[in-house]
Amino acid sequence: MILAAGASTRLGRPKQLLEYRQKSLLRHAVETAIDSRCNRVVVVLGGNSEKMISELKGLAVLSVTNAEWESGMSSSIRAGLKALVANEPSMEGVIIMLCDQPLLSTDTINSMIDRFRLTGNGIVASDYGGTIGVPALFSRTYLSELESLGDKSGAKQLLKRYAAEVAKVTFPEGEFDIDVEEDYERLKAWQG
Repeated sequence: MILAAGASTRLGRPKQLLEYRQKSLLRHAVETAIDSRCNRVVVVLGGNSEKMISELKGLAVLSVTNAEWESGMSSSIRAGLKALVANEPSMEGVIIMLCDQPLLSTDTINSMIDRFRLTGNGIVASDYGGTIGVPALFSRTYLSELESLGDKSGAKQLLKRYAAEVAKVTFPEGEFDIDVEEDYERLKAWQG
């Protein structure tokens, strides 16, 4: 599940549409997820969804528009879960990722799936910058808790609540995300 519903207020323009390697950040994230071993990819849109939908053309992805996107990330998680459960009723779990972590690779996503299967842990999270965060994999066991997150909460509160049970995948590049113009300028400079 790729969360891409935010309005990018700190950046002042839709970060989902920023270019990275001749593609938008949104398309890059979706293609990364599709190329992984995930069975189904759902993208949750919200603010500026009419501008985003064209970025998904030709991709084997399910897009959902969260009409309540302004109420917080948890409403997007609920919208995405509803679509996933309807289309993949026997899914083992869900990986929640964002489109503003451009250095996320298919290998990292697949490592999360491998760690999930090898350890039996119900949650696998990315380890970066002295914290754990997204992308994160939640087994089916945690779906009801994800669905009942408070409006302004994201999945981070579950990662904190169950920290002792979380298996980790090292993803140092996860610390790099795009929130403000300076972040994007750093990304462009880093690309060479």
